[in-house]
Amino acid sequence: MASSLSGPGQLLYSVEEAASLLGIGRTFMFHLLATGEIDSLKIGRRRKIPRDAIDGYIERLRAQQGATAKEPGDLPLPGERDRQRK
Repeated sequence: MASSLSGPGQLLYSVEEAASLLGIGRTFMFHLLATGEIDSLKIGRRRKIPRDAIDGYIERLRAQQGATAKEPGDLPLPGERDRQRK
């Protein structure tokens, strides 16, 4: 779906486009902007998110989750987590 939003060289995204690229909702995207987790620019009255800010956020998530990630065989299968709680 992201390919329909932009050309290969797009540098700035609207809040909605950036949220779509990340697969998150608009409200959560505004939360990430408000907390400074993703940088943005104001151009006139519009808020734009640079592509490198999106890429940087993804890399930080990978680094954080990579430090706590388990081996693939250690992860519960879908529905298994519910059985473990009972």
